[in-house]
Amino acid sequence: MNGGAQTSAGRAGARPARRAAESPGVTGLGRHPGESGTRDGILAAARASFAELGYDRATIRGIAAKAQVDPALVLHYFGSKEQLFGAALQVPVEPGEVLRRVMSRDVKDMGATSVRAFLEA
Repeated sequence: MNGGAQTSAGRAGARPARRAAESPGVTGLGRHPGESGTRDGILAAARASFAELGYDRATIRGIAAKAQVDPALVLHYFGSKEQLFGAALQVPVEPGEVLRRVMSRDVKDMGATSVRAFLEA
């Protein structure tokens, strides 16, 4: 060996990395245009994890592993576990609107009004 000296590429004997312009068929670095399906894959993994483990035991790391993505990507798309759960449920109603509707009714009717509002949505 060369006495432990490292080349400019890093490890001893390592080949230098090729730039994108030198690599055949590579037009540039970064995200490629078009849909990747990553978001849908994360949602599918989240639905399966929440169904299997429940909200409390399902984790961002576990969902990311099931979707075969980095946990940071889950947070990039959904922001938090709570937001991911909401997206996985595909709740088609604005909770604030339901709450306003419920609060406008008599206290004794709140339960029935809540159920009716969600079912109508």
